[in-house]
Amino acid sequence: AEHGVNASCMPTAVFNMIVDEDVDAFTGFRWIVTGSEKVSPAHVGRVLRRHPGIAVTNGYGPVESAGLVTTHPIEPADLVDPDGIPIGRALTDSGVLVLAADDRPALPGERGEICLTGPGLALCYLGDPVRTAEKFATVTVHGTPVRLYRTGDLGYLTEDGLLYYAGRIDWQVKIRGHRIEPGEVEHHADQVPGVLRSAVLATKGADGLGHALR
Repeated sequence: AEHGVNASCMPTAVFNMIVDEDVDAFTGFRWIVTGSEKVSPAHVGRVLRRHPGIAVTNGYGPVESAGLVTTHPIEPADLVDPDGIPIGRALTDSGVLVLAADDRPALPGERGEICLTGPGLALCYLGDPVRTAEKFATVTVHGTPVRLYRTGDLGYLTEDGLLYYAGRIDWQVKIRGHRIEPGEVEHHADQVPGVLRSAVLATKGADGLGHALR
């Protein structure tokens, strides 16, 4: 308020902390971009209800892509979307692909790895050719070689090209033969009235062999 700040781009954890501490701290803002982890519908909802004039945008883009790659202006309907708040559509000169396990483009609604394309991609991991080869790859898409970055994030595209985040490949756990996304369980648990933030962990079962979620 003292300096007339009316816009900010902040990590989700910082955004959530400010909302929890004092949602009125955003008085005078016109625009907030938040990202870096899955956005909390509960926290965004508190801001939109308290400050209906603020535009809150969900942003997505790892450092290997030189900043934001996709954005989504959050609407009230997004807060009750069972799949969470979308991470949006690609910005100018950025590209987003969702690849299935066999590196084919996933069908609409089919989950796969989110991969990024475009001139904003980093050239390499300096001094680490093995990791560079693992994460930066050239894949043939619809007959055309495309250089891309494998984010390790899971997601899916809707019929009209809206991108949803669906957890991490390396966070998957297997319980009794079923692959489970703890992040997806957390998302649904966070919708329960009275739950501020949940955490789901895979632990050893009572027999010490199988795993269970807690």
